[in-house]
This record gives sequence, structure tokens and C-alpha cells, in this order.
Amino acid sequence: MRLLCKKIRFLAGSIFFTEDRYEAVDLIKQGNPHAIRFVVRKPSTSYMKNIFLITFNLSVWVASVVVLAVFAAAVNIILNWETRNKQVSSCRLPDFFHFFTVSQKVKQNKYGVSDVTLIALEAVCQQGTATEPQSFAGRILALILFGAFMFIYVSYSANIVVLLQSTTKINDVQELLDSRIEVGGCQIHYMKNYFEGVKKGPLRKLYEKKIYPDQYFPLEVGMKKVQDGNFAFHVAMQSAYEYILKHFTNHEICGLQELPGYIEENLGYIAVPKHSPYKDLFKVAILRIDEYGLQRRTNLRVLMTPKCFSQAASFKDVGFYDCEQVLWIWIFGTSLAFVIFLIERIMHSISKRIATKKGNRVLRFN
Repeated sequence: MRLLCKKIRFLAGSIFFTEDRYEAVDLIKQGNPHAIRFVVRKPSTSYMKNIFLITFNLSVWVASVVVLAVFAAAVNIILNWETRNKQVSSCRLPDFFHFFTVSQKVKQNKYGVSDVTLIALEAVCQQGTATEPQSFAGRILALILFGAFMFIYVSYSANIVVLLQSTTKINDVQELLDSRIEVGGCQIHYMKNYFEGVKKGPLRKLYEKKIYPDQYFPLEVGMKKVQDGNFAFHVAMQSAYEYILKHFTNHEICGLQELPGYIEENLGYIAVPKHSPYKDLFKVAILRIDEYGLQRRTNLRVLMTPKCFSQAASFKDVGFYDCEQVLWIWIFGTSLAFVIFLIERIMHSISKRIATKKGNRVLRFN
């Protein structure tokens, strides 16, 4: 404002120009090599995606389901065959092979879809089964079923552990908008003007959904939230770099990434009033400073960019959001089982009353 009112002749600091400013001042040189962007620590993979689904690709899931369906159908056929032929003749083997000797005991009269489904899930989860096939074919099939899914179970568990410790990169602003990551802006008077200046696109939606109306923080508070994780901070990178070099560890620096912000294209420029007689004088002097290398030397000394020196692996705590899907499955399954139990109790009571009434009617008739 003081520059526009011509109270000062030259602005040593950098300003980010807009169309209105460009009509009022002359921009003579880029003064700030750092833009204003989003800085964020790469979130854990489990915070961005469902790690229980991405552990296997689609072809592995389809193959596993097909194999499980084939095994379940075969188990169903064999178990029901055993119930229809309870007096299975078995050849007497030596005592050394007594484990393979077929027993005459069959526990159920019929196996339905629910029984076979339970056996299949027991094999998938490696929980064992109370249903013991009595024929050679049934035992061999059960052995192959549990052995095959043991390898799948081990691979799945190992991949889950790896994914719990991994991070994922946010590719663009749209992905940041769709994620659960919080977003805030640096508490500077001009920041809100740039947020409101964007009228459409993902940046506008991001402002309306996650920044408006009060997601503005001082530099120290915003960068501390970035350090804690799952927070994207829109800030001048020069100020952010100074804070990062002082307070971030090497592991935290290696996990940082930048995303385009609201002022990505408009880097800072040194400005003078429109038609200023000092324009050429200042322009020559500033260009000479660049030719002598003084500006570059100052930037290297003052505007230092944090560097990642090693990508050493580290272990992190597992949070609630890492196991959220599993907990929801447990809650849903428990609730569904309780509801079905109540329905069975009610149906049992109703059937019992109906049977009692029929018995009373028979007694009265007699």
C-alpha cells in the first residue's frame, strides 16, 4: 500500500503480484526463489487406503475366491456322501498307519451351505475345524485345503505388517482434497485473499471444505502440526525451511513433500511504482548484484533447502485408523450375531407356544 501511495520509491522485499498490482507497479526482478506451497509429511498408507484390500492385487483375490469355492464344493460333496454311507467299509491297515484308518463315526446327518462356509472360513483364517472327514478323500482334501491357505495367510499377514510401516505420496491437490488429511493456511494477512481469489477447481473446493473459515495458524503452530503428521500447511517455503532445519529430524525431513499451492505460479518480485524514474537505476544495480554472485551466495546461506541424508527404516506405532476396518467388521459381525440370536430366541418361543397350544387342544379333545 505504501508503494502504491508513492510513500516509498523502492520495495526491497518481494511481493506476489496479482492483476491489480501489475497495473500499478513495475516488476523489475524476481526476488524470492521460493514459492508458497503446501508442505505435508507423507501419510501412512493405512491412512490413505484400505490396506486390507490392497495387500493382494485383483487377480490374486479372484484366484483365491475361485480356489476356495472349488474346495468348498468338493468338501460339501464328500461330507454329504459320508453321511449317506455311514457304514463305510474300511480296509484294515497296519498299526503303523492307524492315523489313516477310516473311522465309522459320522457326526451329522447332513451338511448344508452354512456348515461348508464355516469350514472354508476356518481354513482361510487358519483356526482349525471341528468337522473331521472320515474318508481318505475327505482327509486328503482337508489337508490340501488348510495347507494351501496357510501360505496365503502367511503372505497376507506379512504384507499387512509391511504396509503398516509404509508411507504413500500424495500426487495432487485433488487427492489431498479426497483424503482425511487436515489442511490449514499460514496466519498472514494476505493469505486469505489468495485463497478467496481462486474461483473454481480443486483448490477452491479445498478452501471451502477444509480451510474456510478459521483454519489459519501461526508458523510455529502449523509446522508443529505438520511434524505430528496428517496435516498439510500452506506456507511460504522460505519460512518453512527455516523451521524444518531447526526442529525436524532427518527421518521427518525424508518424509516431507510439497504440493502446488494457491500462489504456485506467482513467485515473489521486487517492485517499483509505475513509471518510476528510479526503475532503470535499481534494475541495473540489482542485476549487477546477481552478476557478482552476491544474491546466489545469500540464497545458499540463508535460504537453505532441507536435505534427506538417509532413508533409514524406522518403526512407528499402530494407530486406531490402521485397524479401523477390522474393528468395524468385528462390531458389525458381533451386532449381526446378536440380532440373529434374538430372532432365533423369538422364533423358538413362538414355536414352543404353538406346540403347547396344539398339545392342549389334543388333550381337551380327548
